Amino acid sequence: MSPRFSSKEDFYNHFKHHNVPELPPGTAGLLKTLGDDNADFKEISLGIEHFPSIALRIIALANSAWSSPVQQVTSLETACSRLGLKIIKSVSIALAVSSSFDPTHCPAFKAQFFWARALTVAEVSQMLCELYKAEQAVDVSSVRTCGLLHNLGLLLLVQNFPDMLNQALLSYQHDKTTTINENIRQVVGFSPADAGHYLASVWKLPESIKACMSYYDQPDYRGTDWPLVNTVSLASQLVSTSHEDVETAMHLNYTAELYKHDLNTDELLTRVRQTASNMEELARTVFN
Repeated sequence: MSPRFSSKEDFYNHFKHHNVPELPPGTAGLLKTLGDDNADFKEISLGIEHFPSIALRIIALANSAWSSPVQQVTSLETACSRLGLKIIKSVSIALAVSSSFDPTHCPAFKAQFFWARALTVAEVSQMLCELYKAEQAVDVSSVRTCGLLHNLGLLLLVQNFPDMLNQALLSYQHDKTTTINENIRQVVGFSPADAGHYLASVWKLPESIKACMSYYDQPDYRGTDWPLVNTVSLASQLVSTSHEDVETAMHLNYTAELYKHDLNTDELLTRVRQTASNMEELARTVFN
């Protein structure tokens, strides 16, 4: 079967005739608030209050078995305090962005799994920052956000080409000799990273996020914000590797110049698996 698109011109022209999902009104402002490292629980809760559906999910999460509250949580500010800023920011961004897409026409795509993985990559990206050389320090909040949003291009493809993506995802489930991105590229002609580049441009996302969405599957990338992109790339590899039945850590691609010493991949994978288990339970609670 020939790919659906053979040139970037054809690929991008498709979207000129098919509406790219828009961010819900006010989402840009919410993302700005959530990205402010100086914002406290009250400011964050005030920003989320403008999105009742997100506020309800946050309060429900604070009262869930995942959170295990000592007593019932009834206010958004208390919920934010209970869950912590890291989780509040990640979950709120995920909920705000996910509302722009409708993946229901692609049965092989599992939104809960997608967001569990995205949340895990965000956590692992921040984890990797602990191992940076001092001179390579980057903004931790930016790293988390980039990790969370790095694969939004997949959502764009799922929404626009549900039948082809269904075929590609089912094929990958039965034959994992290639990466999922390469499998999708063979069917569509372009990968989620290609679609991510286009989506980030249309949404006018910050350059750091755009770079991650465009190049996270290229471990040797050395362009704009390369330390951040490489961190998200390694986090994505670690999360993928953590799901494998065989040990493939020796094949991880990472940039040694970023880190204090050679990475102990066995130790990292243990931490990644623990994080993944926690984020999978979180995603089941939030995206049920």
